[in-house]
Order: sequence, then C-alpha cells, then structure tokens
Amino acid sequence: MLSKASVMMTGLSVVIVLLVFVAFLPGHGMANDGGEMRPVRLQLKWTHQFQFAGYYAAKELGYYRDAGLDVEFIEGQPNVNPTISVLNGQAEFGISNSSLVIERSQGKPLVALAAIFQHSPYVLLSRKGADLQSVHDLSGKTLMVEEHADELLAYLHYEQVPLKNLRIVPHEGGVEALTGGRVDALSAYSTLEPYLMQREGVGYSLFNPRSAGIDFYGDLLFTSEAMLEKDTALVASFREASLQGWRYAISHPEEIAELIRVKYAPKLDPGVLAFEAVETRKLLAPDLVGLGYMYEGRWRHIAESFAAAGLMPRNYPLKGFLYQPAAKQDLTLVFQTLAGAGVLLLSAALVVMRFKRLNDSLRHEIARRTQLEGELRALATTDPLTGLYNRRKFFDVGEQEASLLDRFDDGFSVLMMDIDHFKVVNDRFGHAVGDEVLKRFAGTCLSVVRDVDTLARLGGEEFALLLPKADIGKATEIAERIRQLVETIAFKGPDGTPFRVTVSIGAASLVHGQDTLDTVLARADGALYAAKRDGRNRVSAATDDGARSRLIGEDLEAS
Repeated sequence: MLSKASVMMTGLSVVIVLLVFVAFLPGHGMANDGGEMRPVRLQLKWTHQFQFAGYYAAKELGYYRDAGLDVEFIEGQPNVNPTISVLNGQAEFGISNSSLVIERSQGKPLVALAAIFQHSPYVLLSRKGADLQSVHDLSGKTLMVEEHADELLAYLHYEQVPLKNLRIVPHEGGVEALTGGRVDALSAYSTLEPYLMQREGVGYSLFNPRSAGIDFYGDLLFTSEAMLEKDTALVASFREASLQGWRYAISHPEEIAELIRVKYAPKLDPGVLAFEAVETRKLLAPDLVGLGYMYEGRWRHIAESFAAAGLMPRNYPLKGFLYQPAAKQDLTLVFQTLAGAGVLLLSAALVVMRFKRLNDSLRHEIARRTQLEGELRALATTDPLTGLYNRRKFFDVGEQEASLLDRFDDGFSVLMMDIDHFKVVNDRFGHAVGDEVLKRFAGTCLSVVRDVDTLARLGGEEFALLLPKADIGKATEIAERIRQLVETIAFKGPDGTPFRVTVSIGAASLVHGQDTLDTVLARADGALYAAKRDGRNRVSAATDDGARSRLIGEDLEAS
C-alpha cells in the first residue's frame, strides 16, 4: 500500500503535469498570467484611420493583453519609412507594402509576416476633365508620389510611360495639391482619397494598376530577422493576436470605426471611416482566403514584375523572406518549474515534454492544412493566370443571381467577350505574350466593372461578365466602355514590335419568368457571334428578333 506521503507526492505531480499541459494548449503560448507585460511598438505607415482597424481591435479587445503584450502604435507620416523604423530599433513591427521585397533584395533583413490586403489599394488619381484620359497621358505631367509606392512605378513601366518624362515630387498627404492644381496626378489609396475628392466636390479619374496585371499584396505586417531570431514566440503571438483583431474588425466595422474616431482620430470625418470600412473589406477578400494569407508563387510574380521594371534583380531568391507560421513555446517557466520539482517530478517532466511535442506537431499540422486549404480553395474557384473566377465558379454565382431575379426582378444581364484574332497573337508573338494579353485584358475589365458584378475567364480568350441589376442598356454601356479601353492598350512583341488587340462582345438580358441562366447565356453567345460576323471590335445586343450589332471605331487587328 502507498504511504500518505507517496500519495501526496503523486497527487502533486499530477497537478503540476496538468497545469503545465494546459499552458501548452493553443492560445496559451504567451498568455499573460498577471506578470509583467512586454512592450511592443508597431510603426504604422500612415496616420490613424480604418486602414489599421484590426490592430486597434486587437488592443481594445485584449487580444494583445492576453498574449502578454503592451502594444504602442506609432503614427506614420508621408516622410516616415516603416522599414527604417524597424531596422533602427524604433519599432519591433511595421506596416509596409509589396516593395518590401525590393528592400529585402537590397540586403535589408526584413521578413514578411502576413498580407493583410490581398489586393493593393494603390492607384493613381487625377482630376476629371483634365487632359488625362488614360495613364499614357501622364507623360510630361507632374506626379506626386509617396515613398515606396514602387508598384505604381512598375505600373507605369508596363504601360510604357517613361519615368524620365514625368516630374515626380514628394507626397504631401491629402489631396489638396491635386484639387488646387499644383500637381496633375498623385499616388492614392482606393480606400481613402476618392472619398476626399468626392467630399470636396471635385470629379476624379482613377487609374488602377490591376488593369495592367499589377495585382500585388497590400499593407504587409513585417518585422526584422533579428527580432524573429531573438524572440520567435513573441513574433508568433503578436501576429496571431493582430489577425484575431482583424477578424473582429471586418465583422464589426461600425464598432471599430467608432473606436477609431473616439480614441485615435477624433477629428476624422465619420464618413471617411465608413467609406474606408467598405473599401477595405474588398481588398482583404476574407471570403476567398484566410486573413494574412501569402502564397510564394504570387510573391515570385511580384518580384519578377519589379525586376522587369528595373527595381530589383531578376530571379531573386525568397528564402527567409516569408514567415512560416510554427507553433513555438517559451519554455523558460516550464523548465524552472520542472527543475525546482527535482528528481521526484522527473517522470512528470517526461510526460509534459511528450504532451508538448504532440501539441506542437498538431498545431504545425493545423497551420499547414489551413494554408493548404486556402490554396486549394483559390485553385478550385479561380483562373491561375488572370486571378479571375473560373468557369465553375462563374456558373455557381450565375445560378444564385438568376434565382434572386425570380424573387426580386431587379434586372440581370450577361456579357460574353472574346479577344479578336487571339490565335494570331499567340502564333506570331508566342504564348508568353499571349498570356500577357489575357492578364491585361482581365485587369482592364476589372477597372470597369461594379462591385456587384462577376467577371470570369471561361477558357482560352473567352470571358464572361454577370451584371445584376442591369438592363440591356446598362449592359451595352459597360460593354462599350470595355471595348474602348481594350483597343487603347499598347503591347509589344519579344522583338519590340508594337501591336494592339480588340474585343467582340455579345450582350443579353434575362427575361423574368421566361429565361434561365443557360438560355440568356446562349442568347449572349449568339450576339457575340453576330459581332464577329459583322466585322469584330464591336458590341452586339441580343433582341427578340435576333442580335443588333453596334459598330464603334474601326477593326484594329494585330499588326
């Protein structure tokens, strides 16, 4: 029979084992147990606004506190470079953009932790009515650009606008230089400056790099290699608490907008915050991929796009640049507890370490599978070349939209689009150039469509566009805008030969109580055939008695 002392010792061992095991459960890696909070500084890339909503939420709701972190936000300014702040030790973490990879290629030991925005908010903004009908008209103009807006320089390179022909001046913040006529265009965030222009009653034109296939990550959370090596557990805890804050912020935008207005930016227009909240959610794309998700293949494309513009070396290796989430624990307290228990608790220590290894392995596997699920979800619904929805996703969304029409009858139209003489482009210039044409075409369409529309690549050079709440008149208006923009895009073959492409478009509207998605698509396809039959580079609308073709401009073939 066991002695009373033995029973007590065994009970003590079991209690310690259970306590230590609980410490290793997910979410307890750096949980604050009432001890000293660890100070952490986050360098923002701009002034306080909804752009950083997730971080404010993480602090206000105690996610940072639960991780044992006392987080201070350092407000950004136009002349503040977050990467310098982090490398100089003025902050442990910072917010930057995709130009982070350029700085990494320059020897700066920076590590990307999470992509908060799946699509960059960077755009170029000009006054409407000025002699700037396209990005090519910027040549010879004054452009105000903030520091490290390198993706806009890559955009100008793709559009063949020589930087030497521009007068580039430093950004002052705001839009006063543009509304006051001191500059012709400026770098802007699609989540903010368009609202400021609207508030001032000034019409604007917006040039989006996505129309040229420049679709980069935005607002990246990053740190330094030194910080990661010094305290991996702190980095992991800060990252996870921040993402948890973002999950809350996008689910409760009004609540966090009010928090920002009251606590961080009391002078900020509530309308600005409301506009930012709506536009920010579009860039996060939380319904498609997990928050913070980064894909190495997309980073390679970003790096090569920068390299093509002469901003960094070609084929730059990304090893060490992308953070790999891993479950790591601070074992100091555990080791101290086990050492103090001595020989009598050795068996308990062995059990604890076994639990830890199993728990680490499980958390690593969960993180790996979560990342894999995000990649598989994207592959199942998107076209890998253009990033648009694929045929399967298009028909899923189309059936849903068509079913809504049965209840609400708000109007519903479709466009079928086919790039003219695309086979000639492939045969003459090669598939690499053909792929570039497809990406530029997709980007052009994205710059025209509304938020409620659904654009997809059905295969080859064939694209389709769902237009909820649009009658045939609105559908042909959108189609004509796409057609006009496409014929202005300048391409070059491998040997420098310039060429352009055109598009033929068929439009049809769903008749309430009579059509299905299949029948309206068939009529739009018939209208597309009519457009090609009548000479291409035109919009043809399906009518009750056939397709009515509309010719605008001339048929421009690859030359």
